[in-house]
Amino acid sequence: MSLYRVENQGRLSRLADVLMLPLMYLLQGNVRELPQRTHRWNNLKVSLATLSFLEAKLMASCEADAVALPRWLGFLPVFHLPIVGGWKQFVVIRPVSKQSVWFVGWVAGDTAGISQIPLRSSVRLLKGPGPAQFFGLDGQGSQIALQVCGDGVIGKAGSYRHIPLL
Repeated sequence: MSLYRVENQGRLSRLADVLMLPLMYLLQGNVRELPQRTHRWNNLKVSLATLSFLEAKLMASCEADAVALPRWLGFLPVFHLPIVGGWKQFVVIRPVSKQSVWFVGWVAGDTAGISQIPLRSSVRLLKGPGPAQFFGLDGQGSQIALQVCGDGVIGKAGSYRHIPLL
């Protein structure tokens, strides 16, 4: 069994996330829902070859959001900016079996990454202009089975509003 160990988000990274919270609430357009926490400093970009050990049957998938803008507009990360037309649709996933700590990763087209934010339960993930697959890694780096348990829209998240958005 192949492993990919993920280092927890460091102190400096957590501090940067806290300092970004007011801006992220503003960019999301509401304060009733947890804002997105995906930032350059808490994501690992990985090559698809590095993830060749992943089993598709353990992954969760989502279809594209037909109205989602491209990820970047020049240097501007449009997907982070819901108030100017950025990505708003999300999918909610969770591990099939209880995990004390796990990490989520994604494969979308030729892009793959892993969040260093440790999770303890469900997570909301944005839907982009193309289909995506999400994978989970436990604290030891082994792949875990994930399932889709809901979906929604930023600003209308309802019962999902307190689930982390990455």
